[in-house]
Amino acid sequence: MSYVIAGPAAIAAATTELAGIGSTISQANVNAAAVTAGVPAAAADQVSAAVAAFFGAQAQGYQGISTQMAAFHDQLVQALSAGGAAYADAEAASAQNLLDLINAPALALFGRPWIGNGADGGTVGGIGQPGGPGGLLYGNGGRGGDSTLAGVAGGNGGAAGLIGNGGTGGTGGTGGSGGLGGNAFLIGGGGAGAPAARPSAPGSRAAAATAVWAACSTATVVRAEPAAPGWLRPPSAAWAGSAAMPGYSAAAGRGPGRRQHFQPQWPRRAGRRRRQWRSAFRQRRHRRWRRQRRRHRRSRRNGGSAGYAIGSGGAGGVGGDGGTVFGGQGGDGGRAATIFGFGGAGGNGGTGNYALFPSGGAGGTGGAAVLFGLGGVGGHGGSGGGYGGQGGAGAWLIGSAGDGGAGGAGNINSVAGGQGGNGGDAFFIGNGGNGGAGGHGFGAGTPGKGGGGGTAGVIGWAGNPGPDG
Repeated sequence: MSYVIAGPAAIAAATTELAGIGSTISQANVNAAAVTAGVPAAAADQVSAAVAAFFGAQAQGYQGISTQMAAFHDQLVQALSAGGAAYADAEAASAQNLLDLINAPALALFGRPWIGNGADGGTVGGIGQPGGPGGLLYGNGGRGGDSTLAGVAGGNGGAAGLIGNGGTGGTGGTGGSGGLGGNAFLIGGGGAGAPAARPSAPGSRAAAATAVWAACSTATVVRAEPAAPGWLRPPSAAWAGSAAMPGYSAAAGRGPGRRQHFQPQWPRRAGRRRRQWRSAFRQRRHRRWRRQRRRHRRSRRNGGSAGYAIGSGGAGGVGGDGGTVFGGQGGDGGRAATIFGFGGAGGNGGTGNYALFPSGGAGGTGGAAVLFGLGGVGGHGGSGGGYGGQGGAGAWLIGSAGDGGAGGAGNINSVAGGQGGNGGDAFFIGNGGNGGAGGHGFGAGTPGKGGGGGTAGVIGWAGNPGPDG
């Protein structure tokens, strides 16, 4: 018995082979039963009938024994499979105990094990937690937790160890961005960035503003102040407010039996004050527009970068839909590994519905290759005229660049089509990426132009420009 080795993999392979042998024998018995169970007599005499009956009885006896042997064979296969599972459990327990012993010093010093996958991030108080990092030597990063609170970003994916893949970013709450994909270190791919959550109608900022405006426009809104003979409000008069719009009231009038239309807080004769208010309103509106643009630019979540040796970059996350404003920009694809790998694809832009100019989110830029490999393709622009993302650059030595993403088509609000992304440029040996196609205009909207082709390397062909929408 000292020469017997009971490995879980060997037992599993033997179980599979034994089950296959049993299936073959059972099929052969079924085929033989049809020709042996009912042997016809050679002639009409008694001897021939006795011989036929003898062989028929033998065939029936064989079929009975075969049925018992098949049942015994199934029991043997089940016992062998259970034994293999027991061996596997015992080996896993022993390996885990040994792994805990090995990882204990690293956990005490660095807070990370030598070998093992990072824990997935949970959701605490509606906020997605980041995924745990993988082991220092080997292990994948944990997935980021999903956020449930509106406007909160998802948890970032955990970083991988020396060998392993980065974790995927978690999904953000309503209107929030997705988490960043985790990075790999030496050998492995970067994690993908999570898509941004689509804002629902009741929870979006645009819907809230619409609700406030509806509350102010459906009722007969009047100023709440004591009755006064003149138009100007007395200095001591108090201003009541409603829940929808502070400073105005639909319940009180300026005098008994009088109802007035919507009136601002300044008198009409104070023209200079009115002009100052208009100027300040325009400035606030412009600042609010700039904040929205910055928020949507930040909402993109890039894919994680690959390791330093071999691996591909993670794909960028998809930009969130902008409701009545701008769509979120797609995340950039992660960089490929230093020696060999492919750049991650850029994420697609989100849908925009701003009426004055194209508002679809731009596609993310494809990840670049480094020494050997291909650049990632650019993401497609979002509906509403979003620009296509640029293709990733080709490798420095051998590798072609990525193609540009297609421009987003126009929609009923943003009718113009988006411009296609430019193809990436190659360096030494490789072809330039093709330009992305321009987006189609909606109705009479202007179609987008195709993106330009990328430049060729020292050896290679330049990319073709993309067609217009």
